[in-house]
Amino acid sequence: MLFRTIGFVGALAAATRAVETKPSIIYILTDDQDVHMQSLDYMPLLKKYIADEGTTYERHYCTTAICCPARVSIFTGKLSHNTNVTDVVAPYGGYPQFIDQSLNSNYLPIWLQDAGYNTYYASRLFIALMTTNYDNPHAAGWTSLDFLIDPFTHSCWNATWQRDMDPPVSREGTYNTDDLANKTASFFFVGTAPVAPHDEVVMNPITFNGSIFSPDDPVIRPQITSPKPAERHAGMFTDLKMLSISNVILPTILWPSGVHWVSRLPQLNQTIDEMAEQIIQELETLDIADNTYVIYSTDNGFHVSQNRLQPGNTCIPKGATTDMVTSHTDLAPTVFMMAGIEPKSDFDGVTIPLTEGEIGEGTRAEHLGIEYWGLSIVSSLHNKSSVGNTYKGIRVQSKDYNMYYSVHCTNEHELYDMTVDLFQINNLLPSGTNGTGMPVTTYDNSTASIIGQPLVKVSRLDAIMMVIKSCKGETWINPWGVLHPEGGYDDFYMKSIEQTSVSYSICANGYLVDAEGPQDSIIYQEANWSALI
Repeated sequence: MLFRTIGFVGALAAATRAVETKPSIIYILTDDQDVHMQSLDYMPLLKKYIADEGTTYERHYCTTAICCPARVSIFTGKLSHNTNVTDVVAPYGGYPQFIDQSLNSNYLPIWLQDAGYNTYYASRLFIALMTTNYDNPHAAGWTSLDFLIDPFTHSCWNATWQRDMDPPVSREGTYNTDDLANKTASFFFVGTAPVAPHDEVVMNPITFNGSIFSPDDPVIRPQITSPKPAERHAGMFTDLKMLSISNVILPTILWPSGVHWVSRLPQLNQTIDEMAEQIIQELETLDIADNTYVIYSTDNGFHVSQNRLQPGNTCIPKGATTDMVTSHTDLAPTVFMMAGIEPKSDFDGVTIPLTEGEIGEGTRAEHLGIEYWGLSIVSSLHNKSSVGNTYKGIRVQSKDYNMYYSVHCTNEHELYDMTVDLFQINNLLPSGTNGTGMPVTTYDNSTASIIGQPLVKVSRLDAIMMVIKSCKGETWINPWGVLHPEGGYDDFYMKSIEQTSVSYSICANGYLVDAEGPQDSIIYQEANWSALI
């Protein structure tokens, strides 16, 4: 498969050389790959051909850590509360919600085609793109496509593919990631999205009723099982142990039920590692590597984003790392910059600095908003889920501090100093008598502190979360400028949080404005929030 993927590139390389007015872009998007379990340490080819030749963004985050919302943010440059795709399946997510929100005519491949690019995609696009709805309508914007189709997307050895306008075809007996295929011509954008290292999801085709999940029916409900590597990688890393957390004792219930197959995850990444090598080698053979960007990331969880372009005054630094804060919403604006397209005014993200000069001179925001709706699903043989997992969070991160603040739909509050508490063990906002966290009105009386500051300063975090939880565009990029033009307003923030703070009325499984508490922030100088948007 990997040779076929590159073979299609080679078959039309002459056309590429003829119109090298714009760079080509290749985006490798993995599925649920981690960083904190050191998965990249077991991908030497990725390190050799991409990481060592490009720049690693060590603080690149996903703002909604579940597959479909994360991918929609990548393709639209928008936060999930602005796409209203907040889950993996209907009624709040998946391919049907992507269509219902009119995004099929307003996302990255459409915009790139308008700029003259040929666009190609292989493997998984969104969950709930199924054998029953793949043509209702077809995903728009792709010069050619080859999609993995549910209910067999995550079947390691029984995947179903759907190419262009053709009906789906089963590839039983062929390893899923090995079966990728791409075509490309002229200057191009290629998205290749292997499902590894995602768990295997097994569907029963006899009882499958067109719904990708039916959690209340154990007969229809899919079984999430141990993922399987390609046969040639099955004997690798057999003595690997899960990364230990030193000096931390966690209750047994917190350890993942799937821990017995954690050691297999590096095996699953080997086909991706081989694919990365062959992509770069073929680009170099065709003499088009110097005009091609390569981006590597995963869709949700902990992320790494890497880029590569020709040497020279405008090159991406070789073997470099940067700790600037970036997110998935920044990827579409960055692709626009690569392609020489003017950014859209409604992007929630901003361009990621790429060259050494840009990285050195760039000033990035320190904040990152986090949002999640719906069930908490455990990857295990029993496929259990629990309700009440909707929350908002905010990371504020720099060279000097690293804080995380969140409000759950139960109105519990959490605050962590992640400089000293990376695994979020010590909540600095312990539960009050009502079990919903310390009341915000008691912050100014607390003896607790964070980064040497009194807890009352949390009111600033709540105020900025109040803005970004429902904002868009420039307001997301610079929320402090919305709240006030200058600093030094602790009294204002404390009064603000006493009057209107982040809270929920119910634990909804999707983005329902009525469930998400107050929407209008208190603005300094008594400006009305609604007048600013």
